[in-house]
Amino acid sequence: MLSQNPTDVLIRSLIRTGRDATAEEVGQIAQRISVASFPDTSRHLARRITERQWSPGTTEHAYLEDLRRAARYDMSRIAIYVRRGGNLSAILAQSERVLPAHRRGEKSLPLLFVVYSADRAIILSGYQATSLQTIALPEDIRWLR
Repeated sequence: MLSQNPTDVLIRSLIRTGRDATAEEVGQIAQRISVASFPDTSRHLARRITERQWSPGTTEHAYLEDLRRAARYDMSRIAIYVRRGGNLSAILAQSERVLPAHRRGEKSLPLLFVVYSADRAIILSGYQATSLQTIALPEDIRWLR
């Protein structure tokens, strides 16, 4: 069953209709992602520590807060798109602006990318990337900010 949260409904509507989002709606989407749960936190964090994107000793709570902080950062970019039939929103931030230095691993990368499911109302992934071109994004992704 699809999430009936008003912001999740908004994200799906923006994707379906192609209508431009207002500044208030973009803020609403960022706020929604900034409080979202991440059921698969431990597996994703273990992978990010193995990749040395996050430093050893980073807790699940700290990792989730890092992802949420990216959504709260007012200079983050926000996008919407469809992937494998799912309605998604994403946050793209500069890692050094949102990740505390002591949690950045020795192979920390310039960008932090957070993927949120507007269908399931959860964060699906959070990882660092070298550039926008290295993130597998659909051609029809829409950047709202």
